[in-house]
Amino acid sequence: MTAMGHLRIGVLAALAAGGCGGGNLTGEFATAPGSSVLTPAIRKVTLTSNGGGFHGSPPAGAACDPSHWSYTLPLDTKRLAFTGCRIVGDQSLPESYVPAMDDFSITDAQFETATAAVRAVTVSANRQCGADADFRELRVESAGAALTYGDDFYSCVANYDHFVTFDGLSNLASVFFGIGQ
Repeated sequence: MTAMGHLRIGVLAALAAGGCGGGNLTGEFATAPGSSVLTPAIRKVTLTSNGGGFHGSPPAGAACDPSHWSYTLPLDTKRLAFTGCRIVGDQSLPESYVPAMDDFSITDAQFETATAAVRAVTVSANRQCGADADFRELRVESAGAALTYGDDFYSCVANYDHFVTFDGLSNLASVFFGIGQ
């Protein structure tokens, strides 16, 4: 389902719950270029990499691919969740690739740094097509709906209705990696 499909489902659910005149979701999600994705309505943020770029492939028989990962930051807790792949041992051996699912507490300082990095991710009007980066997306969730933004590095591929800046996502990924290591 497309990002817009998820948004439409959320809008329909909110209208059903609030009646025809209620449940207006306008303003919950940032869509204007230059706007921060962190609006007051946002409750959870998930940054995902779907691979791509120049990573190469794990050896045949590996249980996972380290270029596929996600970090989830619920804004009502001081926790960070990671789902992905860890390489434990020799990179040439398939048994060194171990699926990982971590959910851990973070300090107040880490939470503030992560929140600031989310706030720095902005909606982009760029339409370009790169060839050497991960295919990333950022999903933001409010209490009743969600919107998934694509990375503007690949914005020529119209898989998303809205895009965010490559630099903002790169910074957010660096912050999450730094906290999650």
